[in-house]
Amino acid sequence: MASFDKVESKLSWVYLINLIFYFIPLFTVKFSPWQYLGMLLALLLFLSCYFWAYRCNRRQMDWPIAGIVVVAALITPLNPGSISMFAYAVFFIGFAYALTRFLLLISVLVGLLVVLEFTLTIHWNLFLGMGVPIIVLVSFLGRVEQTKLRHRLAERQSEDEIKQLATMVERERFGRDLHDILGH
Repeated sequence: MASFDKVESKLSWVYLINLIFYFIPLFTVKFSPWQYLGMLLALLLFLSCYFWAYRCNRRQMDWPIAGIVVVAALITPLNPGSISMFAYAVFFIGFAYALTRFLLLISVLVGLLVVLEFTLTIHWNLFLGMGVPIIVLVSFLGRVEQTKLRHRLAERQSEDEIKQLATMVERERFGRDLHDILGH
């Protein structure tokens, strides 16, 4: 199963530190109670998709990633700190997909940020200027994790093959010894 290992899954809570960018507008802008409620709901939906993605193997990440992107896109007009949610989505995209699909989805997400910037009134003038580099860089971190996982899986497979070969050699040696003893 090609998913995050147990150590990475335990660290999933630590990685949420990057959500600090989602919380900054909560302390710098005055919102109505309904807007706070909407941002809380978006955060809860994001967290459920985030932990869902951590529990999935790489072939099952389509829906949690799509959920993260939808939640981030919907909350962006209210809270431009949603760029941190997009960053989590692109990390999972980098981790989950082959290169061609990865490049396509990153391009689509950059396009989505451009559309959001030019069609909405976003109260952060660096949304696009900071968002695109963040998305590109974080997506490559996902690619690095995918490469590390592949190496770990290849090492495990090699270790298993070595164990099987050692077992076969030991059985053959035992069989030869037994044959020699019974032959005498």
